[in-house]
Amino acid sequence: MGAWGTGILQNDTTADIWAEYKHLYNLGHSSTKIRKQLEEQYHPENDDDVFADFWTGIAHSQWMCGALEPETILKVKACIKTGKGLDLWKETKKDYKKRVDALTIFVQKIQTPRKTPLKRKKIIFCPAYFNRGDIVSIQLKSNQFAYGLVFEKDDDDIDGGNRLAFSALVKDTEVSIEEFMNSEVMYLDIGGETSYNQGYFWCDFQARNMKRKIKQTKVIGNISIDDYLELSNTMPYGDWNNINDLYTEQLKFLKDNATKKPFSISFRDFIKVENREFQLKLAKHANELWRAQLKKLNAQ
Repeated sequence: MGAWGTGILQNDTTADIWAEYKHLYNLGHSSTKIRKQLEEQYHPENDDDVFADFWTGIAHSQWMCGALEPETILKVKACIKTGKGLDLWKETKKDYKKRVDALTIFVQKIQTPRKTPLKRKKIIFCPAYFNRGDIVSIQLKSNQFAYGLVFEKDDDDIDGGNRLAFSALVKDTEVSIEEFMNSEVMYLDIGGETSYNQGYFWCDFQARNMKRKIKQTKVIGNISIDDYLELSNTMPYGDWNNINDLYTEQLKFLKDNATKKPFSISFRDFIKVENREFQLKLAKHANELWRAQLKKLNAQ
């Protein structure tokens, strides 16, 4: 747990409670149900470190939403009286007094109901589009097709997503699963304007980001995936709208330049279990790219 001030929401636990409360509130849950669910998650009665921040977060959230429970106020008052859960601020008398004063003013404030309780916002569900193991074709602006393998799925119904590794194949017609599996993982020598995607091309995509151009994407097959290679030592977050530009950039680069790709990786290699030789080589290359990017940033 961390804090960056003595204000009501200026610590990790209280801020997290407020964020989670709003999420559940927007899903239509009652104040009591939300409080009970968060109690089961945080166990404030059994953890002095979170006790005060938990109940402060619940009190703030309930008051903001016009549903403050009397017992919640009593919990915050107990924190002020006994100092339970305020150890984080006891390192200095000054900070402790500021925190207690802030809680005292806060308790006085929430005795009066909020004039305009927070209205529930409509939740727009956006689950992942693809399942693990899906092979997809993506129609480019040239009307050719690029291809990717979905190797992870985030099952969050509200904000789902997928991780994909992309193939070097660019074809006028859709390919077979066998042809795809024999193809190489795409390598981007430039990787966009800031070189963010430089290296073997894979990304984590949010479903909301994929939504606008998802009609150009089609599942052409599915394979079983038990394991896969780590293609880099960082998590690149992708923009589905930039896939066409990244492919176009790389294909243009290859017309006049030789790739700096250190070695080829087929998709059969990518999902091969216990592929230690490739994994070590990939780790070494990922570190080299990372050092080069740091050097570039430090030179700016």
